[in-house]
Amino acid sequence: MRRVFNRIVRLLFDIDVHDTQCGVKGFKREVFSIIGPIQFSSFFFDVEVIVKALTCGLRVKEIPIYWSSKAGSKVRVLRDAVLMFNGLMNIRISLPKYREYIAKRMKHLEKRYYSYN
Repeated sequence: MRRVFNRIVRLLFDIDVHDTQCGVKGFKREVFSIIGPIQFSSFFFDVEVIVKALTCGLRVKEIPIYWSSKAGSKVRVLRDAVLMFNGLMNIRISLPKYREYIAKRMKHLEKRYYSYN
């Protein structure tokens, strides 16, 4: 299911990230001040952060790690598939407004920068 989810994410957002749901992520502190508020705190946190970071022109680097899954997955295929689809669509639908937000924010930052120089 994870592979299908990641494939859908890659197609839906046109991103070249192969595993958005790996539990290991590392960020510089500044990333969150650049990308702004995060709407999702659940399963979609990862996708939202990656998509917003790429939208802002930040670099996302994947580093291979050894991962061992535990037996007894708690995924309920039908229910979780519906939740995943809804979450991805919410992120996709909010993306144009987010792009506007970032464009306005960048103009504001440029004005501040040039007014000091």
